[in-house]
Amino acid sequence: MKKRRLFISILLIIVGIVMTFYSFIVNSINDRHNSTILNSYDKKVEEMEQSDIDKLIAKAQSYNESLVKTDVVITDPFDPDNSHRFLLKEYESMLNVGNDLLCYVEIPCINVYLPVYHGTSDEVLKKGAGHIEGTSIPIGGTSTHSVIAAHSGLSTARMFSDLEKVTYGDVFYIHYLGKTISYKVDKITVVEPDDTSQLYIEKGKDYSTLLTCTPYGINDHRLCVRGVRKELKESKSEPVKKKESVWLGEYKKALKIGLSVIGILVLMLVIKRTIDRRKNGKANL
Repeated sequence: MKKRRLFISILLIIVGIVMTFYSFIVNSINDRHNSTILNSYDKKVEEMEQSDIDKLIAKAQSYNESLVKTDVVITDPFDPDNSHRFLLKEYESMLNVGNDLLCYVEIPCINVYLPVYHGTSDEVLKKGAGHIEGTSIPIGGTSTHSVIAAHSGLSTARMFSDLEKVTYGDVFYIHYLGKTISYKVDKITVVEPDDTSQLYIEKGKDYSTLLTCTPYGINDHRLCVRGVRKELKESKSEPVKKKESVWLGEYKKALKIGLSVIGILVLMLVIKRTIDRRKNGKANL
C-alpha cells in the first residue's frame, strides 16, 4: 500500500512538471511548424516561373482595384457568429501557390514570423494569422489597406500576444511571392469589437493594419496597429528595438507558481516519508 501511495505521489509530481512546461513546449513546436511552412512556401516561390508570379500579382492588383469600387462591409474577425463568406469567388486563389498561404508577416521588434492564410475562420486563426475578407490583398499600392488578424492570449501559441508592445515608428514587413514590403506604425487604436471603421481603404493611401484582441487575457476590445508604406531600404537601415514579451512574462509567472506547487508537494512527500520512518523505527523498538 505504501509503495502504491509513493508511486501515485511521484506520478502526480511528474504530471505537474509536464503541465507546467506544456505551454512552452507546444509553443516551441508551433514555432518550428510555422518555420517549416514558411520555408516550404519560399521554396515553392523560388521554383515558379517569373511569368506565373507576375500573373498572380496582376490578379491581386485587379482584385484590389475592384474593392475601391465596391461597397465592402468589414466585420469583426473574432466574432464566432461571423459566416466569413468571401466577397468574391476568386479570393481564395489570390497569391496562392498551392499551400493556401496568402503571404507571411514579420514583426522584428516582437520576434514574430507568422504565415497569413485566406480569411479568418476559426480553423485559420488556430494555426496562424488570417487576412480579413474585404480588405486589400497585402501587396501594397495606392488606395489599398490590408488587414491581418491573429489571436492573443493563447496558452499554446504566442501569435499576436505581444502586439501591444509595438509602438509608433516600429516597422513590420509583409513577404509575398519572393517580395517584401514594409510598413511603419503611424496609428494605434483600441476599439469595440464591432467598430471596424479603422480598417477601410483611404483614397490615395497605402496602409496595412495588424489586429488582435485586447487587453491580454480579457479580449473584449480590439487593438489596431496601423502602418503606412515605407521604402524597404530605409526601413532595413533603422535599428530594431526588441520588446519584452508579454506572453513570455505571463508564462514565467505561471511557471513560478507551478514550480512552487511542485516544490511544496515534494516537501510534503519527504516530510511524510520521514515521519513514517520514525514511526516504524519506534514500533520496532
